Order: sequence, then C-alpha cells, then structure tokens
Amino acid sequence: MSSLTRPTRTARSRARSPMAAPQSFLWTRRIILTLLAGFVLLPVYVMVSSSLKPLQDVSGKFQWLPSTLTIQPYFDIWETVPLAKYFVNSLIVAGSATVLSVTIAVFSAYAVSRYRFRGKRVFTVTVLSTQMFPGILFLLPLFLIFVNIGNSTGVALYGS
Repeated sequence: MSSLTRPTRTARSRARSPMAAPQSFLWTRRIILTLLAGFVLLPVYVMVSSSLKPLQDVSGKFQWLPSTLTIQPYFDIWETVPLAKYFVNSLIVAGSATVLSVTIAVFSAYAVSRYRFRGKRVFTVTVLSTQMFPGILFLLPLFLIFVNIGNSTGVALYGS
C-alpha cells in the first residue's frame, strides 16, 4: 500500500525580484498621485462647498469649512429658472440623436460586414480614420479660417 505525503515546501527568500520597484520609488509615486488627486479634487470641493453656503458667505472671504450649510440655493434656482423644462428638452434632443445615430450605425455596420462592394476597404479606412480624431480638434483651424477672411464669428454680419 502506498502512503500519501505532502510535498516539502522550500523557504522563500525575502529578496526582491529584479523587476520590483524600490520602496523609495513607490512612496514617491504615492506622494505624486496624492498631490495630483488633490489638484483635481480641490476645484470640485470649492464648487460643492460654495453651492452649499448662503450667498453672504460666498461673496465674502473664502472659508475652507463653511460655518453654515444650506440647500436653499438649489431650491431658489429651481424656482427662478425653468431647469426641469431645459432638462427635458436636452433629454429629448440627446435621446433622439442617440437612437438615430445608433440605428444608422447598426445598419451601416451590417452592410459593411456582410456585403461586398467596390470601395469597401476605402470606406472602412475612412470611417475608422475619422473616428481617431475628435471633432473639437478641427475647431481651431476653422476659427483661424474665419479670422483670416475677416469674420471671426462665422455669422454674416451685414453693415459691419
């Protein structure tokens, strides 16, 4: 009869692997990331804390910790400006644009993937290359064109 035995374990050395980063680098990286997080989150904190202060505290000297907190400015803005109407309008426009663009994209993708036609490769490369660059990237050259033709607003202003 055979007996079952556990395999013997060898003691691991506590030495670092050659690819491990030194401890000083890890602490430096943590400090830099903490500073960057503070740099990013500081404006968010200022906006949120300012929105929860009364108007007198906002227009006065800045305090890191607000003395009084109130949500009354939120109620005031909802009563004075029709934000609900604006939100619904934005939701309708964004939702319909999304549904329309996704529908067109699905049918186009199906046609490109299933059917053979002349220019299929050129069409695919063109679509993919336009997706690599955001549309806002072309805003500065377009503005410079309008400035060079003497119309920086892009709107025809007669008599000016």
